[in-house]
Amino acid sequence: MAYAATNSENPPKRPYLRSDARRQQLLDVALALVDRVGLGHLTISQLAQEAGVTRQTAYHHFADINELFREILRARFLSMQSTIAELVEAQKDDYVSTVRQAVQIGIDLPRRDRLMLRYVFGGLESDRPELRPLLHELRALLILRWCSVLYPHQVVSARGQAAIWGGMNALFGMYDLLDAGAITREDAIDVVVALANNLPERIPAN
Repeated sequence: MAYAATNSENPPKRPYLRSDARRQQLLDVALALVDRVGLGHLTISQLAQEAGVTRQTAYHHFADINELFREILRARFLSMQSTIAELVEAQKDDYVSTVRQAVQIGIDLPRRDRLMLRYVFGGLESDRPELRPLLHELRALLILRWCSVLYPHQVVSARGQAAIWGGMNALFGMYDLLDAGAITREDAIDVVVALANNLPERIPAN
């Protein structure tokens, strides 16, 4: 008696992609997986299964989970950085509007990006110390970007950079309050804007 072949016996042939295109496809799948399972639970095997490729193919493009984490973090941060950079350029002559809109961007980040910021500024370093150099690099880039918003045309001291670091943690506090329904979006924005306008050594806008 003949039996029809099952999908598991004859899986659909995946389309051929150039190496760079395959790597980008895997990264796109990984970014979507992170949104569902969280960065800390992502594995190469899970990525391969979700992308419909062999583990060998996944490991060919990402030598280990730490390399995959690096690419995920860079991709997300480049996107956030680009959004703020465009705002700064568009509003470069209007400090008040720039600060408020930048804070709005921070408050309105999708949950996935909120979690990513927490990883970078908090728990991921202790979980994966081998990523420490990358995390320090990303933090420095983020602080530098916010320096361009909050300290326009000024040399930012270590004290000013520390204040921005503190402001990032205040933003995390607003996320918790918003998720708990303890504060409105507008109030959260007002609180962070007030903090931003009172940073040490900042020259007040005219």
